[in-house]
Amino acid sequence: MKNKKGFTLIELLAVIIILGLLMLIAIPSVTKYIADSRKKTYIDTAKELVAGARALVNSGNLDMYDTDTTYYIPYSCINTENGARSPFGDFDKAYVLVTYDEKGFNYYWMSRDETGQGVIEPVSVDELNDSLIKSNIAADTFKPNITKDGTSLIKILKSDCAEFKEDNAAGTVSDKDETVNIAGADRYVGRNPSNYVFYNEELWRIIGSYDNKIKIIRNSNLGNRKLNTYLDPTWSTSTLKNYLVNTYFPSMTQTAQDMVEQNSTWYVGKSDNDIVAARAYSDEIRETWVGKIGLLNLYEYLYAAPESCHNTSGDFYFPTCAGQDWLRLSSSDDMWLMSRDYTNVAGLLVTNQGRAFGNPAWCEYGVFPVVYLKSSVKITGGKGTKTEPYTLGY
Repeated sequence: MKNKKGFTLIELLAVIIILGLLMLIAIPSVTKYIADSRKKTYIDTAKELVAGARALVNSGNLDMYDTDTTYYIPYSCINTENGARSPFGDFDKAYVLVTYDEKGFNYYWMSRDETGQGVIEPVSVDELNDSLIKSNIAADTFKPNITKDGTSLIKILKSDCAEFKEDNAAGTVSDKDETVNIAGADRYVGRNPSNYVFYNEELWRIIGSYDNKIKIIRNSNLGNRKLNTYLDPTWSTSTLKNYLVNTYFPSMTQTAQDMVEQNSTWYVGKSDNDIVAARAYSDEIRETWVGKIGLLNLYEYLYAAPESCHNTSGDFYFPTCAGQDWLRLSSSDDMWLMSRDYTNVAGLLVTNQGRAFGNPAWCEYGVFPVVYLKSSVKITGGKGTKTEPYTLGY
């Protein structure tokens, strides 16, 4: 007769303990294996997207031959089978960075997915490995603001994947979305702060708040014009002042005109292009003009860069600080300023390279109008970004 005796309680407990120990050993190994497999897939996906970017570059449809530019190609513009997501989740932001030199193109990768996994510092695809994939990358710290290979400009492929937009970065620069109180005003400072505003049915940008009055500048050039038809650069008697006051301002929408403080005080004192920010301010405030529309001051331009640039004279905006100053509004247009050169025979301007410079008043440069809004005008909505600018109301 067979013995039908079962396991004792001690034997069952021993089996459970052994199984538990085996699980304690196995689970971390399995978890590590899964994590390592996902990281390997992450790298494979990155390499696939870089290969797709190579094909896009080699097609010749994109102008990418500037040796001073780092080009950013978003993952969404690259056609690959698995390019929309990482093994952890959908990509939030991912770019192939491309530079060009006399030997050809160089490729780098940076990324972040919706779970916070990614490669936050651009790395050559040949050097990409598991250790470079980081976790818990915050969305607001991941920004396309890094140049490679000694370049000073950044261009990012637009969402339509047809052409690049210039970001005007110089080195590793962080955006600032806040204002800084300088020389009696809360000013926007940095490379590309969120200070866009919809005004006069177009984009303008907020320079800052002066005595509870918002001061704004048109984001694009009205067109190149003379400061004056003869040598005298004095603002109050200039032909450019007459054009802005008597021709341009009346052409604005009635709503926009009604928002403007009609009798604002503007600084028009003589200054020097080879000067630090605080000195420019003290020079320009020595003379004033009262009116409803004007131009940017030199000191405002200088103070719109980070503090490290304020005390650098001479060519202080060429090339280091220019990419960090959002008031360098155009990389193709020079811009007249309101103050005049200390010699009193030239007007001041900001060149398209970002350098403060003096030139005769009869020369033609870009016009970017500036107005003070009434203290009753407030920001009523929007996010201050280019796609969702602030809205104004009362």
